[in-house]
Parts: sequence; C-alpha cells; structure tokens
Amino acid sequence: MQNRYRTRQRALVLSYLMDSGNCHTAEEIIRDLGQRGEAVSKSTVYRALELLVKSGDVSMFYSSRGESALYRYIGGHSDHFHLKCTKCGKTVCADCAFIDSMQKHFARHHGFTVSRERTVIYGICSDCSGIAENTRSI
Repeated sequence: MQNRYRTRQRALVLSYLMDSGNCHTAEEIIRDLGQRGEAVSKSTVYRALELLVKSGDVSMFYSSRGESALYRYIGGHSDHFHLKCTKCGKTVCADCAFIDSMQKHFARHHGFTVSRERTVIYGICSDCSGIAENTRSI
C-alpha cells in the first residue's frame, strides 16, 4: 500500500474493496468490517471512500433509481458495466470481452460512446432466476 493510505481505517476500506472485487455500499462495508471485528465509524468510511474515489483507486456510481452509492476498487481502471437484479437488488460488476465488443458495436454502428462507469443493465440474477452462474442458455 502506498503512503497516501496513512490511516489504518482507510487501508481497511481499500483492502476490503480490493479483496471483494465487487461493488458495495458504504453500509455494507461498515457492516462487513464490523463482522470481522474491525471497528470503523461511518464518517471514517465515507471519508475514506471519498479520498479513494478522488485518487482514482475506487469508482462510485449511483443506479438510476437513486439508491445508495456503490463503490468498487478499480485501481485506476473504470471499464466495466453494472448488472442490477430487479428482484433482490444485488449489483454485479461485469468486466468481459463481450462488453468490449458491445461498446465497439455501439460506436461503429450507432455513433454512440457508452459511459461504462455509469452503465447499469437491469435483469434477474442467477440466485433469483434459479439458473447457475456457469449455465449459459440463451
């Protein structure tokens, strides 16, 4: 960890997001760190997240429905889409070659550049639909 992550709490928040590889609300971060026995205050987590977003290490996005902000470790890279389950509300960050080809298609054939850090695709997650993640039936 670099020198800019001076406080233990900020390092905990960054480590949590790096290890999870997914999007989380500040409340989830506070809850999960608390369950691990790490006492962090709400204001400390929000302050840490604000600084991590400014540094470019963490991305923040809001869904179109005005729900809580979601945070994800990106390490300076913000190329991903968000998949949001309309049943349970779970959000998954999607980084894959298909998304790249879809974005290129939109640019070439529609003259449209997609803002990947703000893109949310709504549907039903595998938990809610009963389809295993590894099953790909279209």
